[in-house]
This record gives sequence, structure tokens and C-alpha cells, in this order.
Amino acid sequence: QAVIALNENLRQVFPEADDFEESASYFMAKKQGMIIGFASVVETSGYGGTIKLLVGIDTQRKLTGVRIMDHTETPGLGANAVKPEFYNQFNSLTFDKLSLKKEAGEIDAITGATITTNAVIEGVKTAYYEVGDSVTTDSIIGATIASANNNNQNKSNTEGYMQ
Repeated sequence: QAVIALNENLRQVFPEADDFEESASYFMAKKQGMIIGFASVVETSGYGGTIKLLVGIDTQRKLTGVRIMDHTETPGLGANAVKPEFYNQFNSLTFDKLSLKKEAGEIDAITGATITTNAVIEGVKTAYYEVGDSVTTDSIIGATIASANNNNQNKSNTEGYMQ
């Protein structure tokens, strides 16, 4: 059942992906064989205990989604982190915007649950650190391979005309 929940959450943070490939510490989201982003499962400490998050980051280093996969936060307070009104505000943000609005960021705190809110923000930042190098390295490698394949195909298509 945990695998089903993970797959559902992966599809929610990358709805355009048609495949996910697991690596050592993250998932690569792919569309038609090309890497479109990365998803990482991270754990952070909230008010009521551990919060487990799934964080999606595209190849432009923008968040594609955040989902709370498991938590022990207080019902009616920190538990509100599972609501779309909270987690959707992370969509399309970049790392530099990951802080509370009162700290010049873009995130509204959950009323009565600032500790939970900050824990989620820190978890999202952790995901950036975990996949950060891959966002630049793997996506560049993927784009380079695709470009090389296209160039080779174009050369083979024109070689007959050169003779």
C-alpha cells in the first residue's frame, strides 16, 4: 500500500510524466524518455514528530509539487499541511522563495502551526540539496544525449545526398 501511495504522489507532483526511474536518493521523472525533473522523499521534524514529504523539482529548478506522505501533527493545526490550500503554495517556487512571507518569502504559515510550516519548508530545502546536483548534471546529460542522437540521425539522413 505504501508503494501505491508513493506512485500516486509521484503522479501528483509530476502529472505530465509517463515514467519514473528510481536512483539512489531520488526519482527521475521522465516524459517520452527525457528527464523532466526529480522527486525526492525527505523526512523532517515537525511539532508532533516526523513529517515525510515528497518534493518534485523540474529541470529549471522550480517546484512542481509537495505532498505530505506521513505525519503525526496535531489534528486541526499542523495536520492541515495535507490540505491543498497549504501545499499548493509551493508550486512553481524556486529555492530563494522558500520562506515565510513575513521573512520575504512566498509561504503563508498554517494558523497555529508555525513549527509544522517551518518543518515543511526545511524539508523542501533538504530535497533541493539532495537533488540539486542532479538537476543540473542529469538533465544536461539527458539533453546532450538527445541532441547527439538527433544530430547523428540528421547526418545519416543527409549522407546519401552528399555522395
